[in-house]
Amino acid sequence: DLSSHTVVGYLKSAMRKLDSVNRMQAVARAFRYRLL
Repeated sequence: DLSSHTVVGYLKSAMRKLDSVNRMQAVARAFRYRLL
């Protein structure tokens, strides 16, 4: 099981790598780069 803190850390890391300012932008960029 993953703790909520772990998930938040993963999200922040992904957002930083995708150069996005919020989760919605991160998802949009991940789709654009065919990561999702």
